[in-house]
Amino acid sequence: MASLLADSGVGGIRQEALWLPTHGFAESDLLFEIEANARALAAELPEALTWLESYRQGEAYAGVLMMICWGRKQ
Repeated sequence: MASLLADSGVGGIRQEALWLPTHGFAESDLLFEIEANARALAAELPEALTWLESYRQGEAYAGVLMMICWGRKQ
């Protein structure tokens, strides 16, 4: 991202990465629709349902890595 900004004339470029985690199955499923996707995938890969139950019963963690880049147009 920084190179795209620089190529368009942005200077003083700064960047930051933020990890936004989820905790537990309910929170992960709310954001990423894990159950719906696993059930859809199960049509081709039946083992997806076994994985889904394992994920639901275990310590489910997921998250989003946000990359933020900014500067000032010169």
